[in-house]
Amino acid sequence: YLCKDCQPGYFADASGQCNKCPPASVGAFAAFVTFVVGASFVAFFIVVFVSLKSPPKSEGTTPVSIVRKRMFPASISMVVQAFQIVAVLAVAPLPWPKQSESVLNSFSVFSLDVNIFASECTLNSFGTKYALAMGAPIGFIFVLITVTFVYLLVRRVLLYPRFLPAVTLADVMLTTLFALGPLVYLPLARQTLVLFDCRKLPGSKTLWLKAALNERCFSGGWWLLFPIGIAGLLVYVVGVPGLILSELLGHRKQLFSDIDVVRRYSGLYKLVRQPHYSLPVLLMGKKLAIA
Repeated sequence: YLCKDCQPGYFADASGQCNKCPPASVGAFAAFVTFVVGASFVAFFIVVFVSLKSPPKSEGTTPVSIVRKRMFPASISMVVQAFQIVAVLAVAPLPWPKQSESVLNSFSVFSLDVNIFASECTLNSFGTKYALAMGAPIGFIFVLITVTFVYLLVRRVLLYPRFLPAVTLADVMLTTLFALGPLVYLPLARQTLVLFDCRKLPGSKTLWLKAALNERCFSGGWWLLFPIGIAGLLVYVVGVPGLILSELLGHRKQLFSDIDVVRRYSGLYKLVRQPHYSLPVLLMGKKLAIA
């Protein structure tokens, strides 16, 4: 427990244990970048060709019927969020048996933990890894914006064909936020808050980062990461639920009556009754307490 550094050729996983670097650690890091880019393309395709696609004009097609129509089983998001909580329990200071701990650590893939890509084998420090974790959502957004602009340009060159739905950049960004925001909020909050989780080691009066016991809190390296951590708090931890809540409150009278509002925002409140449309934001507060 008192060992703060892993030997060369080893990396620390989410539970703080040292594991041997895989032979192709650079390839694992490249897989992380590929995952972020690929997720942007998948999100764009689903948002444009599923969520924002104009519903067919037929009798019985109403805003409420669109809200209640599910493109994907609700159980998918429920299972993912349940596994994210299991991943939190896996790194809790509990006396898990070795086999159980190994199984629980496998759930870290659902918490978007950069350690699953053996990032310390490619990156040289916790600070670089933390900056990468904080910048990954920005990279996702950048790729999503780029793909959207290319799509709009292609659609314009082809003289607005019917098989390419008409969307705006705001449509794509807000719909993606409402669909993915609650789903990734717990791992985003955890990744942000690790910078502020400090502890004292036995026999020491110095505060060290729990996520990286070789990093001293309130020292030079920690203060370099402090602005990134504060930005993460404002944008991810506070900004995401704040923006979602403000949009819901601002359109509360049209959430079940205006088709355009329904197409953009209904990904968040499809599973709740009308009077409780803000419940998903409250659940995000619960996830913050878990983080």
